[in-house]
Amino acid sequence: MKFTVLNSGQTLVEIIVVVGVVVLLVTGLVIGTTASVRIGESGKTRSKAVKYAQEAIELVRAERDIRWFSFVSRSGLYCLDEANAWTQAVGSCPVNIGTTFSRAVDFSYADPRMTVTSTVSWQDSSGTKQTTLKTYFTQWK
Repeated sequence: MKFTVLNSGQTLVEIIVVVGVVVLLVTGLVIGTTASVRIGESGKTRSKAVKYAQEAIELVRAERDIRWFSFVSRSGLYCLDEANAWTQAVGSCPVNIGTTFSRAVDFSYADPRMTVTSTVSWQDSSGTKQTTLKTYFTQWK
């Protein structure tokens, strides 16, 4: 007696399994790459925000060095735009650096020091983000 084994369906099942494994691997790679790019962009945007906040602190420091009595008369929240123009804020500051960032500087004087808080805010896909730098100034001259 002779037995004949049919293997024709087994090859089709193997191809389907291999295609499924390849699809899972490619999907994982795409998801990983997308997350990596998003995190990289988020870090780049945050670095820019920190740079803008530091720039505001340096502008305040320069004003302190030049005009102390004018400097200590500042009080409250000011918006600082891309051209380094100060405007008194009413509520909050609008987007004032490019189309992304909003920069605000808060002044609070309690003799003998001025507390300055520089905040840069922006929107991304996960919501509103912000970075804040705070420093203290005194009349050192």
